[in-house]
Amino acid sequence: MAISKCLPVLKHFIGGYSLKTGAIFTGWLGLGADVLELVLSVVYFLAYGRQLPDWELLLVSAVGGCAVGGSVCGLLLYGAYKAKRSFLVPYLILGALGIISSSLVISIIGIYAVLHDFNTFAASMMLIGALIIVFLAYLWLIVFSYYQQLQKCTLLEHRGSVETVLTMPENGDVHTSHHKFLLRGKCDGAATGHIPDTKQLICDEK
Repeated sequence: MAISKCLPVLKHFIGGYSLKTGAIFTGWLGLGADVLELVLSVVYFLAYGRQLPDWELLLVSAVGGCAVGGSVCGLLLYGAYKAKRSFLVPYLILGALGIISSSLVISIIGIYAVLHDFNTFAASMMLIGALIIVFLAYLWLIVFSYYQQLQKCTLLEHRGSVETVLTMPENGDVHTSHHKFLLRGKCDGAATGHIPDTKQLICDEK
């Protein structure tokens, strides 16, 4: 909780699109990458990898990793489309671990290259790797910001979605009650929400 409070919360995706759109883009991009990785892994091991020791175990590991990644992206897409923040959690956890581990690997490779044989190729690979990590970190922040947006809207729903108002007719004989719905729309898009004097919350999607 303390770490999440230190992270920046973005307002929108690239080009002014909503955070929901950014989360959906992230899910489809990750799912496409996992499918491509699965196809390339199967083709490689069947065509060239049979001479490797325990190639079948390596193939099963690669397929299993792609299946896990695809499942996480599938949950992300479902959570983004249905505005269910709990389905975003697996991506946030595994995505954070992946970004941290990739950053450590790039750093170790960079230190090794500087101490031994640093050349243009090594510098190019380090730069490309760093840019990919920055891009993945940005997509992770988009999903994290969308999670925070859904959490905020959920809290507002629980606190003020229905207000019971007691009224008394002019004759003063009967007390009646009615419910005033304060929440208008769904909290599943970009936060253009505001709370006016009438206490109506509007969470529109761009």
